[in-house]
Amino acid sequence: MTRKLIWIFLLMIAGSLPAEENYVIGQQGFFRIQGIHQSYTIDNDSSLSEFSVPVEVYWPISRETSLSIYTSYANANGKDMGEIAGLSDTQISWNYYLEDQNLVFNLGLGMPTGKTALDSAEFQTSMFISQHYWNFIVPSFGQGFNLSPGVTWALPVNDGAVLGLGLAYQIRGGFVPLKKTEAVYKPGNELLLTAGLDIRVGTLSTLSGDFIFTSYGSDTYADTLEVFKSGNKMVTNIQFKTYFEYDILTLLLRYRSKAKNRIIGSDSTGTYKLVAEREKSYPNHIEFSGQYKHRHSNAFSMSYGIEGRFYEETGIYEGSNLIGIVLTPEMKLSNKSQLIGRLKYWTGSYSTDVSLSGLEIGAGWIYQF
Repeated sequence: MTRKLIWIFLLMIAGSLPAEENYVIGQQGFFRIQGIHQSYTIDNDSSLSEFSVPVEVYWPISRETSLSIYTSYANANGKDMGEIAGLSDTQISWNYYLEDQNLVFNLGLGMPTGKTALDSAEFQTSMFISQHYWNFIVPSFGQGFNLSPGVTWALPVNDGAVLGLGLAYQIRGGFVPLKKTEAVYKPGNELLLTAGLDIRVGTLSTLSGDFIFTSYGSDTYADTLEVFKSGNKMVTNIQFKTYFEYDILTLLLRYRSKAKNRIIGSDSTGTYKLVAEREKSYPNHIEFSGQYKHRHSNAFSMSYGIEGRFYEETGIYEGSNLIGIVLTPEMKLSNKSQLIGRLKYWTGSYSTDVSLSGLEIGAGWIYQF
């Protein structure tokens, strides 16, 4: 059981395949393509929507090594907004498992295939869809080349518990955000630290928790001008999972908090420099989800769920609450392929009592090899 808990923990924070395979490096390769429509309506008037086509390939090169590639096409627009359409950047991830030391090494590459050099209308729309509370599949398009090495380590505490630590550093490249300019915007580099604990709480049940801390470097424009520095971010996750023969119950609670950002301003002498925001622009928020996956037959399963997202009110942000009902069917076509679907309906409001609703609907195909 200790070995399986190590697998579960390393999979959880290294981002491999589901733990049911009992391999740290999942041995089931797959190709997945989906089409997903997401839309939100504010006060039955303003609207914002995105249609995306994420594509993913996972290739287990050996028992110790895997490679994955992910990219997406998206089209976004809204009422009184310009349309933006194109590819996102392509993410390539390589994993290597050093079994004797319970270590997973990871190297991520962000390839600059995404749309950049936007016109003013596209840029405005991109700013709206990137806001964190919408949770769009493609929150941004092109953001330049990036390189992200990382390592994850798991340590057995006893027969029923595993402690783990992770470290990753992302080196961000620059890109040209607007047309008719050659000035390059370079996001700051990022440092990520994580710690987690997995505990067996029953024969078929596990309880896991992790804490993630992210620190950001300063964003620069035109090579030398510092224009923004994101505040440090902390994320805490708690997850409970249990099995009932072929059915699975999963409960997840997540809390995110972020310090004040630093933005460009000027002092009494007129010198431009980074200064702390007067009010936080990134509100603390809580997310939860409960999902029960039931196997109706050998060929058909359905997950029934409820999700919630709650954002606090700040001096410059109206708080918001969203509750969603979720249905995700899976239909097996053959031993190697299946159809998947998703349907989410959101309802809620801002703290000003302005109504807010959302719809997410999609379908996809998975081929295993």
